[in-house]
This record gives sequence, structure tokens and C-alpha cells, in this order.
Amino acid sequence: MASRLCQTSTVKFSKPSLIRIISLLLLTALLTAAQAQESRANSGQLVGTLDITVEGLDEAMLGSVRSSISAFGYTADFKLGARHMQMLKIDASEELSLALQAFGYYHPELDITVSTTAEGWHWQMQIDTGPAVRVRELNLEISGAGAGTESFKQWQQQWPLPVGERLLHQKYEDAKQSFTQLASSLGFLAAETKQHEVLVNAKTNEAVINLQLDTGPQFVFGDIDIQSAALNQNIVDKFQVIDAGSPYTDVKMNDLRARIAGSLYFKFIQIETDIDAESIPPKVHLKVRPQLRERNRYKATLGYGTDRGARLQLGWERRLLSPRGDRLAVGIGIQQQDLEMTLRADYKLPVSSKPGRFFVSSGQYLREKDDFSFIDDSTGKGVFPAIEGPRDILWLRAGFLREFWLGDWRQPVSQTLFVGYLNEKFDALGNTNPTDDDLIAMNPGLESFLKTSQSGLVLGAEWQSLNIQGSGFAAAGLHLRARGLYSNTSLASDIDYWQVYLGSHYSMKLGNNWKLTLRAEAGYSNALVTDLLVADGNTQVRLSMTELPSQFRFRAGGTYSVRGYGFEELSNNENGSNNLLAASTEIEYKLNEDWSLAAFADTGNAFNDYSQLKLKSSIGIGLRFYTMVGPVRLDLAKGLDNNDTSLTIHFSIGSPLLNLGRSLP
Repeated sequence: MASRLCQTSTVKFSKPSLIRIISLLLLTALLTAAQAQESRANSGQLVGTLDITVEGLDEAMLGSVRSSISAFGYTADFKLGARHMQMLKIDASEELSLALQAFGYYHPELDITVSTTAEGWHWQMQIDTGPAVRVRELNLEISGAGAGTESFKQWQQQWPLPVGERLLHQKYEDAKQSFTQLASSLGFLAAETKQHEVLVNAKTNEAVINLQLDTGPQFVFGDIDIQSAALNQNIVDKFQVIDAGSPYTDVKMNDLRARIAGSLYFKFIQIETDIDAESIPPKVHLKVRPQLRERNRYKATLGYGTDRGARLQLGWERRLLSPRGDRLAVGIGIQQQDLEMTLRADYKLPVSSKPGRFFVSSGQYLREKDDFSFIDDSTGKGVFPAIEGPRDILWLRAGFLREFWLGDWRQPVSQTLFVGYLNEKFDALGNTNPTDDDLIAMNPGLESFLKTSQSGLVLGAEWQSLNIQGSGFAAAGLHLRARGLYSNTSLASDIDYWQVYLGSHYSMKLGNNWKLTLRAEAGYSNALVTDLLVADGNTQVRLSMTELPSQFRFRAGGTYSVRGYGFEELSNNENGSNNLLAASTEIEYKLNEDWSLAAFADTGNAFNDYSQLKLKSSIGIGLRFYTMVGPVRLDLAKGLDNNDTSLTIHFSIGSPLLNLGRSLP
């Protein structure tokens, strides 16, 4: 007989469990009934969206109220009934009170006028903030090693909530935060708040602030370990601008980063800090591990300008030739105007045990088609056709570059002392026509100017100071340049001359949408000038010709000089001059992040004789489009010192050619 095993399970509910189940069922029934009642209540009544307008608050308080009052969260796609509207009105008063307490108003009054619209509901909220809570008593105390320093005294003097001031809680919190930031930037890394409280008497609308701050001890720099496997240690040591044991400050940390970043060897700088708070004095140890950039950099750019036509530039830079830290840059440039071709190479090697000291050398070869012009300076008109010929310039130099910091400028000032070798050749006699030959035959003195060859050593010095911040329209600051040159027959030079040059470019923001740019430059050369009368029958022109090498002659006119005149047409007979004076004022208005409008006035000229100085002036308007590779410039300018009533168009895309420019340092 088969047998089976039967098992019976019994489930028993405890009293608490039974009570919870019954409560849940009752709650569900009540919610269902409430929903049905709400549905009946709203039957035949308005259900729609909520639109709210507020009066009586400034922008800051209005923003806080919008984020604090629940009703503003239902102003979009929510459909609200009358009962829900009543609940939101009840909540709004309490929420308003909490929102305005942050602004020092503890007794606001709210009046809500409800009306209906085609879409639903409209609230007109009229808010009276009531009397403000003001600071009756301020107990602000700073203790610790930094308490007596000027920085903390100044912070305390600038406390934003003095006695009598309206209590703004955000100002209070911001001021506490600024103390912590200030303390940290000055090396007081253990600064803390001993006591902080704001006691508000809502009945009398008065507040008492009790704030005790302790700076703690000032930390100092401990061990500073800078390493890079790609560079010799003596090169790495030059980045060291912090002395162990000196007070820790953010300024010194930024100087260290700037020194390493300014070397251009590295793309990223990682600094690990190890804080030893137990030592006396407490120390911050640094471990600096910069990451090397890619060794090779290639560059290809296209450009166009009304001055020089289309241009192409190709470049290669070896950022690190060897562990000695030397670098090499090579480039070639070709441009349409005058069929100019430029080859350039620059070499830079760190020297000396101090940072910012370099041996520098460069070589540049320029070949272009040049014109010898016959211009009547009194009228600006050509008297005889220009005679063209190739010009070849070889410019080599080597020297010592020193960088030093000026005040709180973000970029160093550079000074270069150098010795250069210049060789120039110009030959316009090999490509003449019969008309040219007749003119030369009648004026044999021309030959020495139409075929020239000059060479010699040049002693020089250059200074450049760049303090520009921002980019695009926001770029503002000061750029200063200076140059001095000297050459003499005792230095194996064919001629004697010396020259000085000063140039400045200053931009400043005027509010958010305006920018003022001022530019000025001046140059003086002591070089022999020859006056030559060229005649052909009854037609004649007097030329003023300087012996100064073409590489160093000054010229004015064009997109980056005196607009409204042709490129480099402002000089004696358009052949270049000994001296230069030029200035420009430009005002820009920003249309958006990339576009701006400009209005400008320029003046200047290049000349040999100060007694015959005639500055040429122009005015115009322009359009700027700022890109990652520089601005696109379109200017319409009118020269004020010529008889031509037409406007001159100046248009430029991209940077100038590799040639430094024979009028610029």
C-alpha cells in the first residue's frame, strides 16, 4: 500500500501587519474619492496653464523668487484646476518669505490677483518687501600669523556688510569664501573659521554678525623636484624660480608654471604637492613633471591682401633638437606682389646658468622684383615710367637674447644684442627698354642707383615688450618695440649709417562692446642723402635718394600703415627713406563674438628731410571677422592729401610673409 506525505502550511498575520494593510486600503479609498471629488469640482470649471507676472522686485530678487515659489514650476505645459491653484497660492506666501530672507527682508507682503485668459490662469503678483534687516553689530576678528599683514588688513577694511548695511546672506558667504581663497593664495593653507554666526532679530529687523577667522601659520616651499628625461638637468634647473624656504604663494606657483610653459618645450605641466603640516614651519613639497610637446611642428598657411596679393607660407619647427634645449625653425614664403620669395631659418640655444638667456642666430634670403620710381613728391605723380629689376637681400645675424620680467606683465621683455651681415644687390640695368636707355643716357648719374651692391657688418640691439591678454576682439594690451643699428666702414661696411626706431601698439576695452586701438611709430636714420635731378627734354623730376640699405629703409602706406594710400607708396619717390613718423587711432564696436565694425584715422609719411616733412592723413571705416588664425580685415579708406576722390580698399586674410619687413624691427 503506497503511502504519501502531506505537508500543510499556515500563514498568520500579526496585528501590526493587519493594521498596516487596512490602513493602506483606507488611504487608497480616500485618494480615489478625493480624485473623484476633484474631478466633479472641476467639472464645468476652467482648467488651463498658468501665466505669472511679478512687480516690486529687482532682477536679483526676482530670479530667486522664480526658483523658490512652486507656482513658477507650473507655468509651461501643466493643466491646473481651481483647487490646485488655491493650494499654490497658499504655498506662495511662505515660499516668498523664505526666498527674500537671503536678501535681508523677513516681512514681505504678497498680493496675488487671479484672472483668466484664453489659455487658462493669470497671476498678477504684487510684492512689498517690507523693511530690511540691517547690521546692528559687527564682531569681525582675524587671528593667526597673518593677522597683521597688509593683505588681510585690506580684506577686513573691504568687508561688505558694515554696521547699517542691509543683510545680504550671499555677501556674507562670499566674504567668508574670499577669506579662505586669500589665505590659501598667500600660503596660509590651514586657515579656518573659529566662529561664524548671524543672529537675526526679526521683530526689530536687526542682525548681529559674529565672525572669528584664524589664518594659522604661513607655509613655506620645501623640496622642489623638477625632472624631464628629454632635457639635460642643467637646462631643467633654469626653470627653478622658487627658493626652498621662501613663503608659499600662488604668485610664485604661477611664475613657475609660466617659466616652464614659456620654454615651449612642454604641452602639459603636472605639479604634485605634498603638504607637511607637522614641520616647523609647515612645508609644501613640489614634484613637477612636465610632459614634452611633439618634437616636430609643421605649418602651412594661405593668405591674401590688397597690399601684397596672394601668399603661401610653409614652415617646419624642431622644438627640441637635443637635450641641450636648442630648437630650429625653417620657413619659406612666396607672395604675388613683386614675385617675392623668402627663405628663413632661426636657431635658439639656452646658455648661461640663469633662465631666459639664449644664443640666437638667423638667416634670411629675400628675392623680389623691385621698382626704381620717378615720383614728383610735391604732386605724388609719376614723371617717368619706373624701371624694374631684381633685388636680392641676404641678412645673417647672431647674438645674445636675454628675457626679463617687467612688473606684473604676463610675458617677459626680450632684449637682443647682435652682430649682422647684410648683402644687397639690385640690378635694373639688365632689363631696360629703349625708352629707359634714352633716359639713362641723358642722366648718367642714374646708373649708380639702378645697379647697386652693398655689404657689411651691422651692430644692433632690439627690445620687445608684449603684454597682450585675450584673443579675437577681446585681445587688449600693449606691444612695444625698439631697435638700434650701427654700421661703419671700419666694420668692413661699404657705407656709414646708424638708425633708431620706436613702435607701439596699444588696445584697450571700453566696456563690453567697444575697443580703442592706438598705434604710433617713429624712425630716424643718419645716412647720406643724394639729390639728383633727372630730366628728359622739358620734363624733369628731382629725386632724393638715401644710401641706406633697402632692408632698413622706411616706407609708409597700406593696410598696416597709413590706409587710403598704396602699399609702401609714401616715401621719397617710393624708393624708401631715412625717417618715419606714423600714427593711427581706431575704434571698434563688437556686433557679436566674431564680427565688429571699425572707424579709424591714420597719418604719417616716410621722408629724408625733416624740413620738407608732409604728413599724409586718411579716414575710413572697416569690418573685422575674427577667426582662430587671426582677423580678416576689410577697410575702406579715403586719403585726405590727394586729389583722388575714390576710396581705397584694404583687404587682408592671414599673417604677413616671413620677411620681417624692411621698415620694421
